Amino acid sequence: MRIKNIVWIYITVQLFSIAAMAQEKDITSYLKAIDEGRAAEVKKQIPALLKKNPNDASLLYLDAAVTADGERAADKYTSLLQRYPKCKYADAAMYRLYGYYCARGMDKKANQVMAEIKQKFPKSKYLKQTDNTAPETAKTGVPAVKTPDKQEKVPAATQSKSKYTIQIGAFLSEANAKSLRDKVAKDNIIVNVKTKDIGGSMFYVVYAGGYSDEKTAEKAIPNFNSQYSVKGRVVPVP
Repeated sequence: MRIKNIVWIYITVQLFSIAAMAQEKDITSYLKAIDEGRAAEVKKQIPALLKKNPNDASLLYLDAAVTADGERAADKYTSLLQRYPKCKYADAAMYRLYGYYCARGMDKKANQVMAEIKQKFPKSKYLKQTDNTAPETAKTGVPAVKTPDKQEKVPAATQSKSKYTIQIGAFLSEANAKSLRDKVAKDNIIVNVKTKDIGGSMFYVVYAGGYSDEKTAEKAIPNFNSQYSVKGRVVPVP
């Protein structure tokens, strides 16, 4: 009798999971709107959509997709995958995380996510994109070729002396990147923004300071973190 009860509970849980997945809202039109550059319009609708369906995995993915701050978006994707590891957009969420880690220069995590995509979703359409767009650091450890800086560059004299800088942000929104850049620049700190295209998603990466050695740069991180509410990371000057 006990075994039958356990089997029945298992079947019930499985059926509930399947039903929950089947009830995910169709967000195709919203994703298309984002691709067409109308993310702001979609973002305005999300609060009302989530109010009606707060546990809808597809809507949670959509919410993360329109979150401009890269770190916050990454947290949302991570939360989504923890709650709904087999939801419709699980591989897409992992791919976005992969792009975020690449943009931040976190190659170890990027490699881990890429390996997980291959293991859990061997037929995912994102695998081909990942292989084609992965920075060289994610594949071989060789620094990736960066796209030209569209913002202010570090002065040549300083750039030649500095080997390391601190990456203090990676944003999907150029406006957010500029806002952080301007905030840091007011304190007379060398800061610039560089663009990085990962799988079709453009990230705006903010770098601050210039240091001759890695240890000196590491010591400066706590000040950046506390003063600007960021999570700094030492990287070679791009």
